[in-house]
Amino acid sequence: MKTQYGVLMHDENPDCWVTREHAFRSAQNVARSKGYAIALHGSQIKDVDLVAVPWTDTAVKTPPHTLAALIAYSLPGALELDKDGEAGTDKPHGRIGFTIRPYVTFGADHWYVDLSVMPVIDTPEDGGTHG
Repeated sequence: MKTQYGVLMHDENPDCWVTREHAFRSAQNVARSKGYAIALHGSQIKDVDLVAVPWTDTAVKTPPHTLAALIAYSLPGALELDKDGEAGTDKPHGRIGFTIRPYVTFGADHWYVDLSVMPVIDTPEDGGTHG
């Protein structure tokens, strides 16, 4: 088995189909366990647009790339990599965007997860210890 950002990934031919609802609920469960909240946005036609927002103090312990890899694992699916073998694209306001391709989707279309992870920011109350 291969790993992505320290997360052991499934084989590419799992015995399950991934629906958009399943993708959203899987992302919610993983994110909640790591201190993030997941918001759903967009039309949900060609992709599932998700935003992960740091929600608790525990979010500082899970870097964006690891969160994205854990969500990909939960589907199961894989992070789309660039030509250098890296995942993630810098977006406005400090977001990092990830494309997650489920291994097997339900339906005739080939949708994907478009995940944006918001950064953990320093606040005066915490002494600026989050990055």
